[in-house]
Amino acid sequence: MSRGQIYGGSPGSEITEGANGNGEQRREQAGPAAAGGVTAGTSSPSSAPSSARLRESLAALSQGFDSGDTAASDAATNAVSDILDASAAEAADIDDPARSDAAARAAEELLREVHAFLSSPTSSQMAIDALSLVLPKPVAKLGALGGSCRAVAATIIKFFVANCSPRDMLSIFCEALDTPMELPNGLAYFVLLLNGLAEVLALIQRRHVQQVEVVLPAVLKVMHATVSECDEEHGKDAVDLFNAALGIGNAIQEMCKAMVNRNKKDLCDILGLYSLQNIALVSRSKQQDILSACGPVVLQYARVIKFCGFTYLDLLTGNGVKVATDKLSKGEDADFADCFSFVMDGATLSVVWTFMYDDMTKYAGAELELALNEVQDNHTNKWEAITMLKYVLSSISYPWIIKSHSIDLLLTLAQENHTEEMDHVDFTSCAPRTFATLKAIESVMMFAPEAVMRKKAFAALKKVISMVPSSQRFDILQALIKNSVSSSLTGILLDLVREEVVRESRRADENCVASDGLQDHGESPHWASHALELVELILRPPEGGPPRLPDHNEQVLSALNLLRLIMIIDSRGREGWEVGSAEGAPSPAPGSSDLAAMEVEGAGGSSPNVVELLGKLKLTAEESDALAVDDLALEDMATSDLAIIGKVWSSNVLHIQTILSALRPAWGNPKGLVMKSVGDNTFIAEFGSKQDLDRVLDGSPWTVGKKAVLVQQYDPNLRPSEVSFDRMAIWIRIYDLPFGLMNSKWGKELAKKVGSVVKVEVDSNDRAWGPYLRAKVKVDISKPLLRCITIWACLGQLCSMVEQLHSKTPGWSSSTVELELPVEVFGLGVVSCSRNVGFVWELTLLPLAWFVSMFE
Repeated sequence: MSRGQIYGGSPGSEITEGANGNGEQRREQAGPAAAGGVTAGTSSPSSAPSSARLRESLAALSQGFDSGDTAASDAATNAVSDILDASAAEAADIDDPARSDAAARAAEELLREVHAFLSSPTSSQMAIDALSLVLPKPVAKLGALGGSCRAVAATIIKFFVANCSPRDMLSIFCEALDTPMELPNGLAYFVLLLNGLAEVLALIQRRHVQQVEVVLPAVLKVMHATVSECDEEHGKDAVDLFNAALGIGNAIQEMCKAMVNRNKKDLCDILGLYSLQNIALVSRSKQQDILSACGPVVLQYARVIKFCGFTYLDLLTGNGVKVATDKLSKGEDADFADCFSFVMDGATLSVVWTFMYDDMTKYAGAELELALNEVQDNHTNKWEAITMLKYVLSSISYPWIIKSHSIDLLLTLAQENHTEEMDHVDFTSCAPRTFATLKAIESVMMFAPEAVMRKKAFAALKKVISMVPSSQRFDILQALIKNSVSSSLTGILLDLVREEVVRESRRADENCVASDGLQDHGESPHWASHALELVELILRPPEGGPPRLPDHNEQVLSALNLLRLIMIIDSRGREGWEVGSAEGAPSPAPGSSDLAAMEVEGAGGSSPNVVELLGKLKLTAEESDALAVDDLALEDMATSDLAIIGKVWSSNVLHIQTILSALRPAWGNPKGLVMKSVGDNTFIAEFGSKQDLDRVLDGSPWTVGKKAVLVQQYDPNLRPSEVSFDRMAIWIRIYDLPFGLMNSKWGKELAKKVGSVVKVEVDSNDRAWGPYLRAKVKVDISKPLLRCITIWACLGQLCSMVEQLHSKTPGWSSSTVELELPVEVFGLGVVSCSRNVGFVWELTLLPLAWFVSMFE
């Protein structure tokens, strides 16, 4: 049989979708100008052998089936598959763009040859069925090359779906999905197969649930494997993949609409779980662009979830989802439930997305508001909704923007909280899940990249802890403290315990006053007695020995503050009540009224220390008997003329030996250097000579690693708590000044605009002639960095503006040091410095023409 008889048309015929959508072929004479056509005459030399072998194999396939030669037809079928596979592999290995384009054209020609054979009226159904078994995989690989290849490949896949057994094609597509594929072509490969699979599902007529149970594990396995690999470069393909998976869901939804038997509910439950699983997978996209583009996909899944009968109350509490998963796990194929491992995440995320995507907010509307109100009114539902958030907050797979909005949802759930009412709730069953949720919130507090998010997480932690019934609140805090791995976090939790002790003590005072002093005031509060266990845990570590200082400074300080508070409460109780007013009303012992006002907000460094707490007390006559110290008697004071006070700007507490080891060589290994710690990252350094002292003060600021070190002259009258490091001495350069202004007088005036002037670098003639004027100033690090300095001067019709440009040091461009300063310092957070001359800002004088143009 001739090739013309087999194909019924030329290989360059244009492929279009017919009215029936099955990829029918519209034959037009293919010439050089034929749209979308590739003729045999225009084949590239490299593709000619493959095209010829493909035509020969297709002809042999047709002849084998016509003659009944099974062996020949099988060999020809495999040959066709091998040719397409080899072409796809060859194209994937090409890196050169020119060769890649040629390979894509050759692949398109092969695909058109296949389509021409399939759509030929003379091609037998047996030949089509045989090719449908082996071609979907290589055809999808060639289609993944992009361009016209994708359209032709999609048409071939649609042809197989329309002309072959749906059940057979379903198995073939699922097997093809199980093939590992690498980027960049892997996403497009899976998109083609998923689109074909969705069309197959629409043709299934019976045993719908069983067929879906075959399809979904393969689909979700692909989604789970590829979502973590999607980057910004493949953003469009990633969104196409998410939409293709949504197409599977839409096909199942159409199945559900057509069903009337008892299996409809089962299929709806499966569809709902599939949608929740995909919402969780979509939400794992780490690229912001991809995540933003997925809003419409999530919205469509939300519509499907509603169709399946899941309400927002079901999603908030997870109850409806648990019922569906439990039912699925008890079915005949219990392993099928394993592919829905993230549905609880998806339930929470389907609500979280209403905080992220405006269209989701509008769609949820009053229904979500009603569900939130219902959660607020039912304490059991509220705890279930709060503990559902542990799935998202504890996972490292979700981006921080997702976790930030999850915290927003948590704060929304925890509002309108009445602690007195919560005390009557049976919390026992919620305790393990609440503990897990609090640990998840802690992870956000510790590792979130932005300070605002960390503060928001801390507010959520306090809110959730305050909701725990008071009888079990201590147990939760104790468990958190014992499982804490951070000294800072332990200190924060101990501060929360201290707040509870203060709050309970105040309640005891109020109850005693309300009962006219008939209640026993001398007994220590319940919280205070248990808090001593935590104090002992910190000050007497279970592993033995004293606390590790300075590594555990923060938790030790918080434990000492807690201990002092308990001692104050205990001493107040022993003094009892004194006779008060003439009416005989009892009055509290000294200090008790102040104790009620000692409740603090915040944690860690923001909480009052022992001195601040004691400062709130009213002292007795004995306590008020002060020791007089003569501030002028310097000979009796611990002082030194060769000492400085310094501080390392770091959120982590560094050991004094670490600081000394870093600064000693930077300071030139001065003889007689002695350094003592006087607080967290704060130290006193004493030198052996004034020359070394002056060099260190003049060279400030220094660095330890990437942390700035601020130093100042030692003052014997300062307390450690009073030392303030709010000024930083830096060198600045002012470029392109008129020569007449390059002296100490005008240098000070100019530098004064930046900060308080330490000195201006001039020669013996009081001139600073050169490419720039150099001055040393002290800037207020608590304020944002100035963006510009404006100077109006009339020097030969010259008006100028000095603008701060980049922080740069000539000669050190390849060795800049990034300083991690507090967020409020400079308003920038990262500046550059030179190891030998300190910080340098470059300032340049701009002409009036530029200045004016900036405001036009």
